[in-house]
Formats: sequence, structure tokens, C-alpha cells
Amino acid sequence: MGWKQWTGVAVLIGGGILLQIPGHDEAEMDHAAMGHSEMPADMAEPQGPYTTVAIDVTGMT
Repeated sequence: MGWKQWTGVAVLIGGGILLQIPGHDEAEMDHAAMGHSEMPADMAEPQGPYTTVAIDVTGMT
């Protein structure tokens, strides 16, 4: 295959990937927490040399 054909294949694959990403309208997005409970009291204080971090993961991971 020539470079033009490889370029066409790359454009089709890249376009297909980009079309799968949903659009976001800033006015429609809810940035508030999704009802997750607070961290338990025993985990709120640092314990030893380590720190506990609670992470909410949303979206495509």
C-alpha cells in the first residue's frame, strides 16, 4: 500500500475514535458529588506515615 492509502486508513481510524467521544455542554454537566458518603471518621485522621485519599472515578477509565 502506498502512503496515500496508509494516510486514508489512519484518518478513518482516528476519525472513528474521535466520533466515539461524547460531546459535553458545560451548562448541562453536573459538577456536584453524586451522593457518595463522606469518608469514615477513623479514616479522616492520618495514620502513621501514610495518607488515605478517597477518589471518585467517573467517565471513561
